[in-house]
Amino acid sequence: MFDVLVNKYNFTFTLELPYDGNWGNQMPNGTFNGMIGMVEREWADMAMTGCTITEDRDAVVDFTHPFYEDPETILIRAPGERPNALAFLQPFTYKVWLLILSSPCAVGPLLWLMTEGTGDWSPSLYPHKGRSASVLNYIWGAGFCLIAQGYELRLNESSRVMLGLWWTYCMILIYTYTGNLIAFLTVPRLAGIIQSLDELANQREVLWTYRAESVLDTLFAGAENGTYRKIGDLKHTHKDLLVKSDVDGINAVLLKNMAFIKEQSYLDFAMEKDYLETKRCRLTLVPELFFSAPFGWAVQEHSVFLPLLNTEILRMMQSGLLKVWKIKHWPKPNECTARADVRTTGPRSLR
Repeated sequence: MFDVLVNKYNFTFTLELPYDGNWGNQMPNGTFNGMIGMVEREWADMAMTGCTITEDRDAVVDFTHPFYEDPETILIRAPGERPNALAFLQPFTYKVWLLILSSPCAVGPLLWLMTEGTGDWSPSLYPHKGRSASVLNYIWGAGFCLIAQGYELRLNESSRVMLGLWWTYCMILIYTYTGNLIAFLTVPRLAGIIQSLDELANQREVLWTYRAESVLDTLFAGAENGTYRKIGDLKHTHKDLLVKSDVDGINAVLLKNMAFIKEQSYLDFAMEKDYLETKRCRLTLVPELFFSAPFGWAVQEHSVFLPLLNTEILRMMQSGLLKVWKIKHWPKPNECTARADVRTTGPRSLR
C-alpha cells in the first residue's frame, strides 16, 4: 500500500522500528508506548502498520479509514490421537458399565428364586439331572452369559422364560459393545481439541498466553465479567504468562503446549511458515473467531496527510487492489489447513 503512494507522489521517507517493539498501549501515566506513543510525541509522522483502531488510541492520534478487519482467534498445537490403552472401556459411559456389572447380581438371585426357591422338582426341570445350586452359582451363571460362555444350571419353565429374556439382553449388549469398540479403534478420539474461547477459559489442561501491552491485554484486563474476565484473570496467578513478542507466543504453543491468542492473519502466516520449514502439521487454529477489530494507519492529530491517505485507501479498496494483494500474498491452502477443516472428534460414548 505504501509503495503505491511512494510511486504515485514521488516522495522519500525514513522507516524506523518502534523503540520498544510495541504497537502502542496506554501506560499508567496516561501516555502511550510503542508506535502510537511515537506518533503522539511527534517522533514520527505516521505509524504505517496494521494497527488496531481503539477508542483509547483514537484519543491521542488520528486514524485513517480502516483498510482491513481482522478477528482474533486461538493457535494451539495440532491435536493427536489419545493413548489407546483403555480403548476397551470407551464404548460405554461409566454409568452403563456400573449397571452392566451389577445386573447379574439382580438377575442371578431372581433365577435362583424361580428355580430353587419355589420347591418345584417337577420333570420339567432342565437339565433333568442338574443338581441344586446356590445363589452365588446363579449369579456367576448370569455373569457368564455377558461374555457368551453358555449356561448349564438347571431351570424350570418360568425361569427358562426369564433366562431367554436375559440372553436377549446379553446378545444386544455384546454386539452393541463390539460395534462401538470398532468405531473407537478406527476413528480414534483426538487429544488437545479446543473449540472456543469459552471452552479454553473453563479448563486448565491447556494454559494460554497473549502479547503483553497489546490491545488484547487491554481487552482482557478491562473486562469486568464473562469469558474475557476469565481469560485475563489467569495472568494474576501466573505472573510470567504473557509473552513479549509474537515469536515467543508461537514457541509457547510448540514447546509448552499452550494456546496463543492473536489476530488470525498473523497466525495464518505463522502456520504456513512452520509448515514450510518442518513439512509437518504442528499447529492448528480454533474454529471460533471473536473481537473483530479494524486496522488503520495512525497519524498525528490534525495531520495534513490524513485527507490524502483516506482518499488513496478508499481508492485501493474500491479498485480491488487490496483483494488482489491478498490473493497474491496470503498463505495458500496446504495439507494442514485442509485437514483442519475436517475436525474429527471421534464417536461419543453411548449413554
